[in-house]
Amino acid sequence: MNQSKENQSGCKEQTEKEENVMESIMNEFSEYICDHLCKYPEQIKDQEKLEEYCTEHCEYGRFHCAVLNEYNEINNFGKTAAYQLMKKYKNIVLCEECIYKSHAEGLNVDYCRSGNTMSKFLVPGDGCSCGERKE
Repeated sequence: MNQSKENQSGCKEQTEKEENVMESIMNEFSEYICDHLCKYPEQIKDQEKLEEYCTEHCEYGRFHCAVLNEYNEINNFGKTAAYQLMKKYKNIVLCEECIYKSHAEGLNVDYCRSGNTMSKFLVPGDGCSCGERKE
């Protein structure tokens, strides 16, 4: 599933409607640059002409989008190591959740009744891909 799409300015838009923290920071940065550093608002008094000039000539918009696109690419969860591990181990069932877990009262140990596992006593945190979760 594609989590972003490109808009007319070249910035990729997230499908979420809420503005993320990085977008908020970049928007404040944009306002500061336009209001305090740019020379054109003093030179071009007509707001419509100023907006036209900015749209056609200002390099800041390109950098603004480049920063947001890079940030979104870096923070794309589908490309993270955590996601890759989750995908790799998605079928692991912890023994505590498994229908094959049994307890031997005489020995006071837990063991697995599944025929697909190595024979050993279970310890907290054990799990395998052959188990089935209790419902």
